[in-house]
Amino acid sequence: MKWGKRAFGAACVAIGVSGCAGLAAPPPPATYDLMGGLPRGGASKTRAALAVAEPLAAPPLAGDRIVIRTGPQEVAFLAGAQWVDQLPRLVQARLIEDFDRGGVGAARPGANVPFTLVTNLRRFEIDVGRGLALVEISAQLLDSAGNERAARVFVGEAPAPSTEGAEAPHALEQALDSAAREMAGWLRRRL
Repeated sequence: MKWGKRAFGAACVAIGVSGCAGLAAPPPPATYDLMGGLPRGGASKTRAALAVAEPLAAPPLAGDRIVIRTGPQEVAFLAGAQWVDQLPRLVQARLIEDFDRGGVGAARPGANVPFTLVTNLRRFEIDVGRGLALVEISAQLLDSAGNERAARVFVGEAPAPSTEGAEAPHALEQALDSAAREMAGWLRRRL
């Protein structure tokens, strides 16, 4: 049997398409930010007095996956979802925004400011068993010489009855808001 170039090409395309029909690529994960409800842009009206360092975080919080606690010693990741960037960078940006709104002028490191806030993300997860979003951040306020001026642990909680769709990331954002408001008040009393 003799094949012409067109017939051969058409047969190859037909085989390729039918051979791949069952291997459809999974949909890309939904991507979430922690700046959801905040207006963007606009310079702070308060002069920066504080540099906010990128939070320290151990795996699994150091990445872009959304953490779900399924048991006392068991964690998993929210299926089909991720943060838009590495979680520590998102938290840093959100803290700077929240502090500015709370009357504490904040900037990224490198600004000429008298204080630096060093934080560590201890928890940033949905506790499925308790139906709660939990955020725990330890904070150290350092002066320009690197001496500790104050330290405290902040905890934020928000209801998280579901891990479907955007509900889990939204609950985590609310828990972060709660911790950040408390932290801003703490900073105002010390700066």
